[in-house]
This record gives sequence, C-alpha cells and structure tokens, in this order.
Amino acid sequence: MAHMNAEEIHTYAFPFCQDKFGDQYKLFLLINPEDDKPVAVVVPRKILQPETTAVPEWFAAGAFGLVTVFTLLLRNVNSANFKALGFLSCHD
Repeated sequence: MAHMNAEEIHTYAFPFCQDKFGDQYKLFLLINPEDDKPVAVVVPRKILQPETTAVPEWFAAGAFGLVTVFTLLLRNVNSANFKALGFLSCHD
C-alpha cells in the first residue's frame, strides 16, 4: 500500500474499516502538504459526538441575557429613579 494514491486508499480502506469496526471509528483521508501523499486518520466516533450538557444551552443563554439586560438597566438608572428601586439598593 506504499504507493497508492488517495482514490485507491479510499476505495480499499473505507470499506475495510467499516467491515472491521462498524460505526466505532471514523476514517478521514488527508493529504500531507509536504509530499502530497495521502494520510489516513482514524478517530473514535465518541470523540466527534458532542456531549450533552446538564443545562440546555438555550436556557443558559436566556438566563445570561436577562441578567445582562437587568444589569445594564440597573447601572444606567439615575439617582432620582434609583430610590424607586429601593428594594434593590444596598445603600441607605
């Protein structure tokens, strides 16, 4: 297999890996820029699949968005209007 081109490697290696390992691994065929020879890279599929998070991303984004808007509004309130928000104030 030393002098095979990329198409020959693809024709041989992809079906071989699929038959041998099933869906456990993903095979990538890259071209080495130094000598233009094909290089096969085998990666476990578990690495390529994103992990699920405990908090859905949309929920976290929404919470951070609300906190950001609330903080901007609170920081831009002048002193006359700040007394109306007295329950939020740490000042006497």
